[in-house]
Amino acid sequence: MRAIILAESSQCDLSPLTDRIPHPLLPLAGKPLLLHALEALHRSSIRDVEVVAPNLHGKLKAAIDTGPLLGMQVRFEPQMFDLRHSQEHCLIIGLRDLTDIDWNDVFDELGELEYHALVPIRMTALGVPVALLIPANFDGKVSCDWFDIYHTEAIQLPIPAERLVSTSSVSDYYKANFRMVQGKYKYLTPAGREFITGHHASPKARVNKKSILSTSGYFGSNSKVDKSASLCGSVILGDNVIVDKGARVSDSIIFDSTYIGANTDCSDAIVSGGLMIKVNTGLCLELDDPVLFGAIS
Repeated sequence: MRAIILAESSQCDLSPLTDRIPHPLLPLAGKPLLLHALEALHRSSIRDVEVVAPNLHGKLKAAIDTGPLLGMQVRFEPQMFDLRHSQEHCLIIGLRDLTDIDWNDVFDELGELEYHALVPIRMTALGVPVALLIPANFDGKVSCDWFDIYHTEAIQLPIPAERLVSTSSVSDYYKANFRMVQGKYKYLTPAGREFITGHHASPKARVNKKSILSTSGYFGSNSKVDKSASLCGSVILGDNVIVDKGARVSDSIIFDSTYIGANTDCSDAIVSGGLMIKVNTGLCLELDDPVLFGAIS
């Protein structure tokens, strides 16, 4: 079986985060969303994948390391191939929702395919299908224009709603990050390795264990937390993050290359350079004070 990931059709409301980082590359506990989708397909023994992104295919190819996905061939294309010429089943997924499933379980439950197109109703939002399964040798309505699949007749795939991981809003994205580091998902996993209970870290992360008052977290490569700083609740630090002396970070996501200043209190927030989003209130602040928050060049 082959798979297609529609990487630019998610129609998610994640601005202003997506003003800086394309949605497929937004980090979820240390891995881009697109990489999580690729890992799910790899785990389900799908080895032929096409990532379709008319405007982003070059950028995605440069950003995603497919080396660890042993045996998987991943192509990044500006448009989708003509499905009428497919000689095998083709699974089409989008990135609005990730799926915490083994696709083999879905295929086993489907059994023999009797429909030319299968689109899960519960996984469709704003007209964008999240999964479409097309039998081999299909010569019907679906063409190489990916927007044609929006108009196919839908039936429900056997995917439980609780196995959907939404990243379609800032609030959903924030919750999905913490649920992942808390081990709430069966198949989706954070980057790095667990070094103390509930906490994963990538290589060269420097975090003094005395600073870790949090119950769960992820610390990216080359992140550095001063021994007098404190991490509380759930905390996710991207690569090259610095948390300075006396700072307190609680229930927050700090994006790559961000500085958290000395004695700064950061809670219930997503911070990317000088941008702070207070998730509990929806307030977005652009802080022009590198002593408090700032981008690390």
